[in-house]
Amino acid sequence: MRKQLRHAIPPALVIRRHPITLIQPLAGPAATLGVALALAAAMPDAAPLLLAGAAAATSVALLRVARWSRFALTVTPGRILVHHPELGTAQSLFLEHGVARLGLRQRVSERPWDIGTLEIETLEGRQRFAGLWPYHRLEQALTTWRAP
Repeated sequence: MRKQLRHAIPPALVIRRHPITLIQPLAGPAATLGVALALAAAMPDAAPLLLAGAAAATSVALLRVARWSRFALTVTPGRILVHHPELGTAQSLFLEHGVARLGLRQRVSERPWDIGTLEIETLEGRQRFAGLWPYHRLEQALTTWRAP
């Protein structure tokens, strides 16, 4: 029988954005879709053109949901990897020695949903990642964030 080895390195923690953060990006396409469908029902002659607009609004909404679902913030000892598709297919790697300051913030309105914000300040600038969930696990991981 093999003995199972226990590693001193804790597993990576993957944090995503909360689904409630989709409300704002989807409000515009949802309103456009509703107006296009209402006008298509009211004006049958213009229905094909309005339904094309509804299809475009639906496509925009689906692209925004797909982009939201690909966001990931991975915390491992000594480094943070952020995959943020809203900037293309960008990934940012933050190493412990290159980070000047980590800031965690949670508003009172975000507490019921366990959502929070992470700010990472480096010599190149500051990046802010809002709507992170579950915030309590991110907070626990970053209080002991050091390389092994």
